[in-house]
Amino acid sequence: MASRRWRVLLVRVSTQRMARPLYDETHRLTNRHCNPTRTSSFNGFIMQICCLIIAPAFLAAGLYILHGRLMNILGREYSWIHPTSYAIVAIVGDVISLVVQAVGGALASVADDRQGQDDGAYIMVGGVFWQLG
Repeated sequence: MASRRWRVLLVRVSTQRMARPLYDETHRLTNRHCNPTRTSSFNGFIMQICCLIIAPAFLAAGLYILHGRLMNILGREYSWIHPTSYAIVAIVGDVISLVVQAVGGALASVADDRQGQDDGAYIMVGGVFWQLG
């Protein structure tokens, strides 16, 4: 009975964690499809960028939560990290990467010269690489 409960929980958690990125990607693609000729639409650009940056964070968090649940089922001897630590590490890492990207975007947007814009862009790219790592 407990094994069945864990399987149902794993399917439920993974489905919920996968739904948000799909929702974000749908909005991004819908915006791109509905405005193919209006490339100067600022609201559409902001919506696309936000969905493109935030969606992978939810996907990664869902996968790490699922990984922690699997470690509970299979046994803790197969992992050198405690199962609950997977979710904590993933969520903290994603929050850090999103904050770094936001800081880079803010610096680039308030910069007065080209060098300041480039510095902000480099910080944003560093946040993206942090998120990928």
